[in-house]
Amino acid sequence: CGTTTSSIARLAVRPAPKMLINPLTPITQCLQGNNVRFTANNLSATVLPINTMWDLGDGTFQNSLDANHAYKYANDFNVRLVSTSQFGCKDTATAIVSINDQPIIIEQPKDNIVCLGGQAAFNVNIKTRSNEVISYQWYFQDRLINGVSNNLFTINSALKNAEGSYKVRIQNACNTVFSNEVKLQIAEKPLIITPFEEEKVCLDFRYVLKPDIYSLLPLTYTWYKNGAPLPTGLRDLDSVLINRFQISDAASYKLSVSNRCGVTESFDKKLVAKDKPQVIHPVLIDTICFNTPVQLKLNNPIVSADSVRYEWYKDAFELKEYGRTYQITSFKEANSGAYLVRLANQC
Repeated sequence: CGTTTSSIARLAVRPAPKMLINPLTPITQCLQGNNVRFTANNLSATVLPINTMWDLGDGTFQNSLDANHAYKYANDFNVRLVSTSQFGCKDTATAIVSINDQPIIIEQPKDNIVCLGGQAAFNVNIKTRSNEVISYQWYFQDRLINGVSNNLFTINSALKNAEGSYKVRIQNACNTVFSNEVKLQIAEKPLIITPFEEEKVCLDFRYVLKPDIYSLLPLTYTWYKNGAPLPTGLRDLDSVLINRFQISDAASYKLSVSNRCGVTESFDKKLVAKDKPQVIHPVLIDTICFNTPVQLKLNNPIVSADSVRYEWYKDAFELKEYGRTYQITSFKEANSGAYLVRLANQC
């Protein structure tokens, strides 16, 4: 029947172009005004690329031997150059482009209150990238602080002269920024401003014992009556409220107040009960001789040690006399009438 001979397939190795990315501008730039340029460098003298595609790392592509690009945000961008020969063979070259921005503060330093002699610390956090060089400079009251060159500034034993405002200057190759200004306050144990002195309180009056206290920090209170702590729920309030003062409320009161810097104890404050003045014996005079002097006087009124006002009346009309006695130099018919005196104090 005969024989058949197959054709012979000839295989040839087609090399890919050997490409190199050649930067024409610095590959590390600042965001503001950045402009990065590349050219494709073919290392192969025998194979020429017919297509060069640039992937610039931010979703931008360019199809040319040269690439020219301005980045819109800071980052490390992986630039890829893909070259294709006439035979469809490809070669890829890569380069890293770093676009830096001015320092970006992601956590500002915060105001601080520390106890006298305690440790004060201020910290700033910024967004950094691996290739950035960052410098820090702290300021106190706008004066440079020597020897502090990192993002953490610590005062180990804060005294009163450390009170004031602080800020930090942050600098990289692109720009300089300042943090917010923050305040340091030096606290001490509470100071009771209101003097704890003896005080007289009218019976049945409402009374509030609440001293003025100076403290930069939150306070904790403990009240004592005659040396014993008041019941729970009352002793830890900032004041003692007595709705109707009674004899049983007349006692010595004391306050222990504390913050995280220390404890201050008040002196004892004695509350003394007082009442309105009382008259035991009225003024009684029956007949007065004509043209003789007359002195009207209360006998043994009960009064407190406070000042008492005596108000004299004749036939229900006030006489504008306010002493303990009422003196008539020479009794006349016009002086006849019904006299009374009213005693008044704060109660």
